[in-house]
Amino acid sequence: MRFFAASVFLGCMALIHSESVAAASSATIISIDPTTDYEGYNAGAPTDAVSRVQIGDATLPFSSALRVRRGVTGENYFDAAVVWPTRAAVRQGDLLLATYWVRRTKSSATPLQVELTFQLNEAPFTSSMRTNAPVDGRAWQKYAVPFYARADYAAGEASLALRYGLVRDELEIGGISVENLGQIAQPFSTSLRRKFAFYYPGRGDQSASWRKAAERRIDSLRKGALTVRVVDRAGKPVAGAAVEFRHRRTSFYWASAIEGQWLVCDPAGRGPRPCGRTKSGTQFTARDADLYRRAIRSRMNSVGFENTLKWPAYEEDRSLPIEALRWLDANNVPFVRGHNLIWPGGFGPQSNLPADIRANSSPTYVARRVDDHFDEILGALKGRVPEWDVVNEPFDNYDIQGRIAAPGVDRRQGILPTASIADWFKNARRADPDAALFLNDFDVLENALPQKSAFNLALIDFIRRNGGEVDGMGFQGHFGQSGPDFLRMQTVVNQFSPVVQSLAITEFDVDTLDETLQADITDDMMVFAFSQPKFTGFEIWGFWDGDHWLGNSPVYRADWSLKPSGRRWLDRINNKWKTPPALRTTSIDGTASLDGFRGDYGLTATINGRRCRYDAVLNARRTTLTLTAC
Repeated sequence: MRFFAASVFLGCMALIHSESVAAASSATIISIDPTTDYEGYNAGAPTDAVSRVQIGDATLPFSSALRVRRGVTGENYFDAAVVWPTRAAVRQGDLLLATYWVRRTKSSATPLQVELTFQLNEAPFTSSMRTNAPVDGRAWQKYAVPFYARADYAAGEASLALRYGLVRDELEIGGISVENLGQIAQPFSTSLRRKFAFYYPGRGDQSASWRKAAERRIDSLRKGALTVRVVDRAGKPVAGAAVEFRHRRTSFYWASAIEGQWLVCDPAGRGPRPCGRTKSGTQFTARDADLYRRAIRSRMNSVGFENTLKWPAYEEDRSLPIEALRWLDANNVPFVRGHNLIWPGGFGPQSNLPADIRANSSPTYVARRVDDHFDEILGALKGRVPEWDVVNEPFDNYDIQGRIAAPGVDRRQGILPTASIADWFKNARRADPDAALFLNDFDVLENALPQKSAFNLALIDFIRRNGGEVDGMGFQGHFGQSGPDFLRMQTVVNQFSPVVQSLAITEFDVDTLDETLQADITDDMMVFAFSQPKFTGFEIWGFWDGDHWLGNSPVYRADWSLKPSGRRWLDRINNKWKTPPALRTTSIDGTASLDGFRGDYGLTATINGRRCRYDAVLNARRTTLTLTAC
């Protein structure tokens, strides 16, 4: 074995391989005994931070483990790691299964965060798997993580690494293996799926403290009593009138990001807007068009645009969003989120900005182009977009406006003064006074990175001190092969709730080959968000694998079959959190009541043989209205 101190992380170093190379094994592509044949580094801590210990538990499939001790708190997972180089070649497309067991040696109320990676040892450091999981107890927890190799790896060219640099703590890891299962395509067999294992606090535990608290909040926050008083034309109460209550739509939006082109293009290739290819590279067919549009009409509570309104896309085709919004109006599908007014980073190949700005970065030109864009798009869509992401990902994308300093965050210079970001919010408010204006960023909630929260909180305050208004914070929810830590996420929600009017999950997906895990995270995140007082909505980042940026949406597979996570999603919004139709008869004072989820209702009252229809909104703990006979 070899374990050494280093101040660099795995992605930026060539590993020094152990002199003893284990014989190849058909069961694993790393060492047969990973507790004696490993490498690693530990920045700022003693070199003897990893030791081999015996495990006297006959119920476990291993008898020895590694005890890992970290004496300092780092800023990154990669500040310390145990590393296992591969001992056999791997082909691109091979299905690998990384298995390990982990536990804490001491009890603590705060989960310990560790990360597991599989990647190339040298540039370009091609990664095939990265997963983090909160470890919250002294009991052994098993993880068996499936992933595809994204490149060819010769023996010794890639490594499995347990990264634990964030924590000043002690843990034990055992049962470590990486099994190469070969070129196996999805869907996986039942026997293979049974091998998968993943833990996060509260998964599958209906009595988990965070879940019980969330369910209580849902009953309190999201439900109410709707009482109607039926009167005749003279204003006298009508007893014995039949009143039917139908819950049309919840006041909380459950949205999916969509592409406007798929609503209005012609799959046959006729007319001015033929359909093209999806993100997966396949042709968008007539069958896709029918199922895509049908799903939006019948199964989506509301929608937002994924790319249609982004600055470069908008200027490429200004008529597309107008046509797509008309289609949504005609099909009674509410549009809720505009994404985004500016994504202010990137002067290279992956730029988020129009080509002319990348070519001309003079402050005067850039400032004028930004202001003109805000005026144009907000003027064209005024009153049509209830909620805008004004600035997207300002922590990492700051080429135009720079970045303010915050606790743990360095200041960065941009093309324009830092206060420009406040001007953007002022311009958006002036152009569309009724739209809710959001910041939108990732890793604030899903990975709860402290520097991301600190920066965005400081940025909201900075914008306001410079005359702008921030109505909401959008928490992107891009989960990889990882598990949510609801206690840490609750801390984040508590930090932002006092400073903005609204919070939302804006870009949710779960990129894992384990569909059961994907379903559990989807369901649990829905419960968590729905239970928070300041949350107004939850948007998944695409609903169909055939046109999803990762090819792994939370609802439909590429062949349009429904995923387990899709069944959970639809069951929550169409059944569990939607009040079923109910029939009530008015009492002697002409009243009838229904306890239900808040939102829009359609009412039908049969008064003296005549059926009268009404609209109603339940938006408080108790809502009372009078229905006058038609």
